[in-house]
Amino acid sequence: MNYDYHCTKCDHGFEENQMMDDRDVPTTKPCPQCSELEVVRGIPALWMSYEGGKTLLQRARQGAGSDFINRMEQIKKGHPDALRNGQKNSINV
Repeated sequence: MNYDYHCTKCDHGFEENQMMDDRDVPTTKPCPQCSELEVVRGIPALWMSYEGGKTLLQRARQGAGSDFINRMEQIKKGHPDALRNGQKNSINV
């Protein structure tokens, strides 16, 4: 996973690909630009988007909307009759 790092001494920013368990290793090493031990891990800005180019934040602000309802109807159609009619009994296979 890519993590962002920043040197508080020289303001140098960089990114490294690290395993989750090793994400703080670069903070124990000197800055690649000024060699000071002032590297901190940053908080990445996540911009996930999908259909229509809307970010998840935009979708959340707009509410569920009709596309959510339509998708739930599609899912409901794929389930056995017992579940489709709202019964909460388990299915024996």
